[in-house]
Amino acid sequence: MAPLLLLLLPPLLLLGGGAVADEGEHCVCGNGRVKLFGPGGPHTALVPTARLFNDERNDEPEIEICFGPEATWKEKARECGAGAFAAAEQQMSGFLRVFAPAAPTLAVVPVTMHASVLVVPAGNPQGIIDLADVITRPGLRIVVNDGNFRDSLTSGTALWEDVVGRVGSVRAMAAVREKIVAFAAGSGEARDMILNGEADVWFTWYDWAVGNREAFHMVPIGREHAIARDLTIVPFLNTSYLPPCEAESVIEYVEFVRESALANVEMELAGWFKEDVFERTAAAAITARTPATPAGRQL
Repeated sequence: MAPLLLLLLPPLLLLGGGAVADEGEHCVCGNGRVKLFGPGGPHTALVPTARLFNDERNDEPEIEICFGPEATWKEKARECGAGAFAAAEQQMSGFLRVFAPAAPTLAVVPVTMHASVLVVPAGNPQGIIDLADVITRPGLRIVVNDGNFRDSLTSGTALWEDVVGRVGSVRAMAAVREKIVAFAAGSGEARDMILNGEADVWFTWYDWAVGNREAFHMVPIGREHAIARDLTIVPFLNTSYLPPCEAESVIEYVEFVRESALANVEMELAGWFKEDVFERTAAAAITARTPATPAGRQL
């Protein structure tokens, strides 16, 4: 168990033990599993690592990754959640507010990272080649995530402005902004706009391109303009409903994700990298590149 998180556990949780209910339906309170709640996206890294973690445990409660739009699981997390995960620090800060006082700030642990990319429909029908193309070409329809606009907690909030802002040109900002056709409440909504032909390009994360290989084409963002944010996990340490063993299970799972080489392989396959995130993402983009997507131009 991590020393810092061990110190944060209340005395009751340090005792271990606790009854386990019969297993039942996925992510239902009382099904006997230790539930972590969070958005879609990070689940691509966490579901396979939870499977590895659970395989190493005998009769101890299994970790269960419960994901989707925040509105679909927030109340359930307040009822029986053992922790939460997020795909950006600003998103985790929102969860700390929503789930206070269960989730202490000092208990948040970054475990891996993802980098920004541009996603377009499979086959890249508009022939978008790079960020400069998105900025300068008229008529493109852009979708971005914005939780402030839609009163939701999404990791993609302000992603587009951080990327375009690194160009250092207000003309570039204005050019992109005037082509935004939707501010999505979450990545699932933005994804569907690309799939349904309602938008031509989406400012998002590499893992979303990896998780939808058949439907999407990835256009890389140059190192000088790309950004990265981290996947974080926080155990719920201050609750009245959790059996004492559940917080310990979450902490042990976090340590497994941080230290296990096998877990790291699974996360990298899903588009998440602990180190050299920009270089690793760029290398993947080169591997996946089609003739319609060359290396990009100088802005």
